[in-house]
Amino acid sequence: MKNVARAPVVTYGFNEGNDVRATDVEGDGFAGMRFRAYVGGGVYDMRTRFLGRHMIHSCLAAVATAYAEGLDVQRVVAALE
Repeated sequence: MKNVARAPVVTYGFNEGNDVRATDVEGDGFAGMRFRAYVGGGVYDMRTRFLGRHMIHSCLAAVATAYAEGLDVQRVVAALE
């Protein structure tokens, strides 16, 4: 899609080629999940109360949207906690 879209595309996921990506994903029991997010040259240690690795995609989608819209990524990181 990125190659054919006329609008800017921001990708997210676990792979290194994504614009927004997560690494070091760890469960924190019933407290949720921890991970490191790489966004636009910045690195953010994130925590969320969501349970399960699959829920990290929702967090990354929120961060990618904020990044694409030029919003303060740190505020989104704090809100997700």
